[in-house]
Amino acid sequence: MDADTSEYPLICINYDRTPITLGTIQLRTCTPVKPNKDYFILSIGDSLFYGANQSYHGCFNNELSRLFNGTGRQIANGRESIGFDNVHVIGTMGADENLPVLYEGRGGWTVGMYLTNASSPFVNPSTHSFDMNYYLQTNNFFT
Repeated sequence: MDADTSEYPLICINYDRTPITLGTIQLRTCTPVKPNKDYFILSIGDSLFYGANQSYHGCFNNELSRLFNGTGRQIANGRESIGFDNVHVIGTMGADENLPVLYEGRGGWTVGMYLTNASSPFVNPSTHSFDMNYYLQTNNFFT
């Protein structure tokens, strides 16, 4: 795998807005290698995954999908898709003409709510408990 390493200052902004250099970090970029099997990414979260902007719900997953496989609207400036058509971002929310990628983000939700709330897509209505297999089968993931 080809790699480039670059060093950058690690700077924290103090409460009075003065920068404090904490040290340096090294970032290593590598040439992506396409996996030899399908991978599925499921991001579960609160408003950080739902998105605060009414026009762009699910921005994180949309950009992640776009970078991996080219599906999605470009939101962030920078890299083009690496063209891995076997990396899929999955979820049950979203997908419209603005952002065609699904996600699992609900504003204000906690981990406990995903595990126990009756409206959670992960809670099996027959058992009233968290059931990942139920989630995957109900939504036709991995079939």
